[in-house]
Amino acid sequence: MAFELARVLHGEIEDSIYRTWEARRKWLSVAFGIKISGDAASQNFDAVVSLRNSIVHGDGRLTDMQVGKFKDLFRLKEQYTRVLSAKVNGRRVILSPLVAVKSATASRDFVLQFDKEILAKFPTLSVNAS
Repeated sequence: MAFELARVLHGEIEDSIYRTWEARRKWLSVAFGIKISGDAASQNFDAVVSLRNSIVHGDGRLTDMQVGKFKDLFRLKEQYTRVLSAKVNGRRVILSPLVAVKSATASRDFVLQFDKEILAKFPTLSVNAS
């Protein structure tokens, strides 16, 4: 019975880990009961992911998908400025010298928050440092 449940669950969410960060978070929540969204670390990491998408998929500009979500556009621009010290002029993203450090800090904080959530859910999980 337990194997059948695992097989069904795996079939349901099998490829969702490869989609968006939102899908990955849902996958972790459904599969393991780990909730990593909504907190400041997750929101700041979302800004890093969005900036990466602007750079990679938009060639340094907001992508059509980012601009198409009009209700989220103002939040995205605010996050770029507040969290990453990047500015948006029209669709063009202007990077400051602080972007790399702020992106690394936001990413580190997300990983630490994620680690905290995992250890809270699975306190007997041991990490072998060797």
